[in-house]
Amino acid sequence: MKTKKIISVFFIIFLISCNRYTNNIEVKNSSDQKIDSILIYGNQSCKPLKISNLKKGQTKINCLLNCETKNQGDGSYLIQVYIKNERLEKRTGYFTNGTIIFKKMYILIDENNNIIVSED
Repeated sequence: MKTKKIISVFFIIFLISCNRYTNNIEVKNSSDQKIDSILIYGNQSCKPLKISNLKKGQTKINCLLNCETKNQGDGSYLIQVYIKNERLEKRTGYFTNGTIIFKKMYILIDENNNIIVSED
């Protein structure tokens, strides 16, 4: 029972922390290897979202903060996936004037280590 309460509290904090200035990101590892880390960049002058140690079959949900800068121009998102010292990259999506265009981004690393992205 105590575990359910703790999980509920973390879930509520997660929902509150994701707002109109953040992107909701869901990453799923469908490869047959552990992913060492994934870095997801929105605005290149902001810190990336880092997800570490994504096990085979595991899914993680997090928020990517689009920080405010003077020049919030247009751009795309950069995804870097690190598996056993190999780096995979993909540019995807779009933001304009620093404004988020989608509600949620889904990132799938498939069995051939392809990065597949869809958005809501």
